Amino acid sequence: MSSRVTQMPNGKEKPRRKWPEKNTEEYSEKRSQNNVAVKKSREKARLKQQESKSKVEGLKKENSELEVKVETLQKELTILKDLFTAHANGTAATVSSNNMNTDLSFHQSEDPVSLDHVYSSPSSKKTVVSKANMPADSLPSISNSTVTYSLGNWTTPNL
Repeated sequence: MSSRVTQMPNGKEKPRRKWPEKNTEEYSEKRSQNNVAVKKSREKARLKQQESKSKVEGLKKENSELEVKVETLQKELTILKDLFTAHANGTAATVSSNNMNTDLSFHQSEDPVSLDHVYSSPSSKKTVVSKANMPADSLPSISNSTVTYSLGNWTTPNL
């Protein structure tokens, strides 16, 4: 048997554990225990790697969903900016953003209209779609802000 000495941080020496000599029953038992411990350790590492992989896949999916949401919100922002620009110029205009077209010519009416979301549909050029009548996921929204047209005046709280 070999006995090695290990240097401890405080400078004292500590004798190492002694391994039994090869080809003994005690040695075989220790090797078996060590093999079991190695298998457990490798399985634990494998499980941790699988968990990390599934977490990465979930985060990638969430990221792509958020990118779509950002794109939708950017389109909505463009529409609203064009809407405000058209009103500031005092003209009726059609705001276009990729697949979303908005006809602003109906703003000539005297009735107050809440414009949560305004989109044109193929069947009608003058369509106002309110958030209250639509499922939450179907249209992009701006939280805690409304645009109201009343007798030619725009009010935009909390923008």
